Parts: sequence; C-alpha cells; structure tokens
Amino acid sequence: MLVALSSDQEALRSTTARFLDDRMPVATIRGLRDDPVGYTADYWRQACELGWTAMLVSEDHGGGTVSGAPLTDLSLIAYEVGLRAAPGPLVPVNVVAETLSAVGAAAALEVLEQLVTGTATAAWCYGEPAPHDALGAIETTISVDGDGLVV
Repeated sequence: MLVALSSDQEALRSTTARFLDDRMPVATIRGLRDDPVGYTADYWRQACELGWTAMLVSEDHGGGTVSGAPLTDLSLIAYEVGLRAAPGPLVPVNVVAETLSAVGAAAALEVLEQLVTGTATAAWCYGEPAPHDALGAIETTISVDGDGLVV
C-alpha cells in the first residue's frame, strides 16, 4: 500500500531519520552490541521528547499524534528505526503506553507519564506452550517489592 505523506508526517519522518543518523550511527550501534541494555538512557529520553512514545496515547494523557492517524505516524518512526537497526524499546513501550492510556486510572497515569517522557521503559514476558517454546520449562514468579512488582 502506498501512502502519500502529509507535510507534517514527512517532517516527522525526516526528523526521526536525522535524529537516528546523528545519535545512532552504525559505529554507535556496534559499540552497544555487548551493552546489556543496548542503548543509553539519554538517547531514549531524547527519542521520547520527539514523541516516539506518545503517538498512541490520548492527548488528555500527554500524548498526541502529528496527523490524527496514530498508527500511520508511529509506523513512520518504526520504519526509520528498523531501517537503521536502531536500538530501544519502541514497540513494547508503545503497546504498554496505549494500554495504560486506555485504562486511565491514577496509578496507570503515573507510569504512563514515565513511559511518555522516557524516564521508564516497559517490556513483557511471553512463552509459547510446549512443544513450541524452544526454551524448556518456563517458570514465572511475580512478587511485590515496595510499590512495584518484580517478574
């Protein structure tokens, strides 16, 4: 499917491309190969300032989109990230942020703000049932640690 970009969408795409070319050139990505996180917190916060984590979040909760078509706008960012093999939790943070925005409860909004600003990230755990798991036995425990959960 061919999509004709609006001028705002083209600005989003080109800004994302320039940011990645500047902040995540191939040499930097290679240098992060053995880093357990795979990206720097400063890089991720700056990406969030560009709106990478706000596209699927309602405006009432600090989000917004360039064109009113949030998935299209996010796909422009994802395209540029994928084209350059740039690191970062773009997909999980956006999925969790959209879910928290839809929930809208006070506790969810506190975490949502952290995701949108890049002061926190999100991830998920998933395993297929045997025999397709390829991981052997999967055991997951969840415990309370102060105000948070440890998975």
